[in-house]
Amino acid sequence: MLLLAAAVWNPRIPWGEGPVDLLLLVDDSYSMNGKLGSTVWPQVRDLVRNLPKHSRVALIRYGKQPVLELPPTDIDEPQLVALLDSELPLRQVTLDRSASNLEQAMVFAARLIAPKRATTLLIIHDDQQTSGDASAIIQWLKEQGLQLIQLNVASPTAAPDAWIQSLKVPFYAEVDRPLPVTVTVGGNHDAAVMLNLYINDQLQLRQSLQVVPGEPALLQFEMAGCSVDVCLIKAQLEADNDAIPQNNQRQQATTVDKAKPILYIGHKKGPSAIFTTLTASGVALNAMHPDLCMSTSEQLKPYAAIILDDIASGMMPDSCWNALTQAVSNFGVGLIVLGGPNSFAAGSYRHSVLEDLLPVTAEASKQQEAISLLFMIDKSGSMASDGGDPSRIAMARQAVIESMSAQGEQDAFGLISFDAKPHLHIPIMHHDDPVAEIREAFNVQANGGTRLKPALDFAIQELDKRRAGKRMLVLLSDGFLDEQDMAAVERKIVEQKITLITLAIGNNAETEKLRRLTQHNDGKLLGVDRMIELPMLLRKELDQRRDPVTKGAILVNQQIPLPFMGDGTGWPDLSAYMVTKAKPDSIVYLESASRDPLLAMRYAGIGKVIALPAGLEGWAENWLGWQEWSRFAHGLIRWSSMSNRHPQVNIGILTVSGKSQLHADVLTPDRIWQVNESGKMTVTDPHGQIHSQTLNMSAPGHYIGDLSMDKEGLYTIGARIGTLNTSLNIYNQALGEYMPLDILMANKPVLSKLIPDGGGINDVNNRQMIHIRGVFLGCAALLYLALILLANEFYFHIISSHLLSLIRRCRYL
Repeated sequence: MLLLAAAVWNPRIPWGEGPVDLLLLVDDSYSMNGKLGSTVWPQVRDLVRNLPKHSRVALIRYGKQPVLELPPTDIDEPQLVALLDSELPLRQVTLDRSASNLEQAMVFAARLIAPKRATTLLIIHDDQQTSGDASAIIQWLKEQGLQLIQLNVASPTAAPDAWIQSLKVPFYAEVDRPLPVTVTVGGNHDAAVMLNLYINDQLQLRQSLQVVPGEPALLQFEMAGCSVDVCLIKAQLEADNDAIPQNNQRQQATTVDKAKPILYIGHKKGPSAIFTTLTASGVALNAMHPDLCMSTSEQLKPYAAIILDDIASGMMPDSCWNALTQAVSNFGVGLIVLGGPNSFAAGSYRHSVLEDLLPVTAEASKQQEAISLLFMIDKSGSMASDGGDPSRIAMARQAVIESMSAQGEQDAFGLISFDAKPHLHIPIMHHDDPVAEIREAFNVQANGGTRLKPALDFAIQELDKRRAGKRMLVLLSDGFLDEQDMAAVERKIVEQKITLITLAIGNNAETEKLRRLTQHNDGKLLGVDRMIELPMLLRKELDQRRDPVTKGAILVNQQIPLPFMGDGTGWPDLSAYMVTKAKPDSIVYLESASRDPLLAMRYAGIGKVIALPAGLEGWAENWLGWQEWSRFAHGLIRWSSMSNRHPQVNIGILTVSGKSQLHADVLTPDRIWQVNESGKMTVTDPHGQIHSQTLNMSAPGHYIGDLSMDKEGLYTIGARIGTLNTSLNIYNQALGEYMPLDILMANKPVLSKLIPDGGGINDVNNRQMIHIRGVFLGCAALLYLALILLANEFYFHIISSHLLSLIRRCRYL
């Protein structure tokens, strides 16, 4: 019985003191600023110095989440010695200080407890929590026999402060429609304050209110609509004698679906059908000839969408095509590309900058008849340079290079030059890299006389070796030819069905003799007055002969209903269209009976690109008198410019454990969760730097990506899942050292209520720390008592429940 009484009393025995683990949990949220000071932390250091030999100390700082500054470390280790010499706790690990969550910190600390060592948790706090509920974990730790003590450093009085606790505005808004705004205002003292609301730094509203401590005021407003692309909403508080002015302001961004003008680029005389239809109904539409194209994306950014109406690649310089690419990809400008005789394959789109944007490529989906193409270049002295301009032979070489960039998979080509006699540079065959072959094999200077007939005879012999497919001969000459009888050559061209295309260079070219040779087998004679036009003219002529156009009564089949048209739309016939092939990431809505795309869409960056290979003019004449024509034309424009949002994608920003994340929920067109597509996030920071990363699917249809927003200002965040694309604008407000947000609001039970036996700072002293050290007489007596009772089964059963409880407590000491 004496042993049992000793076990319950548990007195300290001087010779039995052993090591102890002390876990320091320090609240380091913003509300703790200046509260550790010159009195609290020195006392903690003294307590640690008085621990027995081989004791260990761990330091955990916590705010919105816990971080481990110092793992359990022996008090004699250099790291701990350095800690004891410091004026404040270590702060080397990054911590989100915008909240205070003791529950997460306690769970984290519990993982550090060594079962066979005496352990005490010392919590240093200011009696504030903003999230979590630590009552359950505290109770569990007490049941395990651990001792919890606290240093409550809450100030008896706080400096007067009022703050903007939250500002909420919708991510998206309609132009000139009222904008709902919700502001929450808090404070720690009774105070009269003035709330100001701004849109893009223009004061819109002033509201006076009375702040009551502990009772946040929630105010809701409808502000006048915004008419620019992105509106910054700012809530600002005016408060007299305010201790922390840094928390008196919040900003948020909203993206506005604004009615922007449409840019129409066309080259034909007179207004087109779609131009007339749109302008008649009041759509703001600017028309521009391709010669006047814009060369910077900033010039194109103000437009909702751009219409290219039968525009060839060579009609605009590279600078304009690059600006168009950036406007679509980076700014979300919509793009509608209409077909016609000058577009797609005939417009040299193949492998061009424009084709990179399009949902289709300028090639047939089915294998086409192979072409054997032989270039024949005049290298006589008359093909030399005129003054300071590039030589005619150099421009002819460049024209051949441009033409071969669109070579088909089965095509073959060769190249000869001629002066008084022919010279074979490249035999006719398929070349994997024709451009490199030309640059390596054809570098000649213009000199010598000109004899055309021997060169033509040689060229026909070379083409005769290629019997399969089409055979084409391209002659580039300035027309200063020796007088020769071409009758025999002309007969061979007709008999062997060779198509001869002749480009007569210069104003003085002798074209009459050349014309006779091109009047058979769909041949053609082209005069080239300006050398700079030679590459474009040659490529266009060749591209038009690769069967790029399908003609006849074209039935239009609807594969997927257009978002702005009905499911049962009956589409009029077309009379022709440019042959194209759908890209893997495009959506084909309309197609021909031979499965060629007639209306396709894909996203390029954050912009939507729509292609109609038949155009909306002569080949679509039946559409112009169609009763649904106006609905289609207007719907097409609206659809193309809706680049910021996609009806199947919903995105938002969430903060988890102090980290911002983009969350996207994605549906298929059948309204089921998307599971077969990869995701990508693009972030444009306030300095215009663009960063991309993968979005990971965490569940069917749900994608997540970590956001790093370390700068203050406006971020544009885009999400693309498969072919679906959407974006939003977020204003990131950097938190200053004195930005407590809502942490001064004690919305959760305070710690002094959770640990009633802890006391304040004066209750944690050396005597209390000595009491939790090492092995105690009570535990030793308990062990002897257990051995004795084991010998007597009757008594053991009587007191076993009490005994096990005491043993469990000793196990943790």
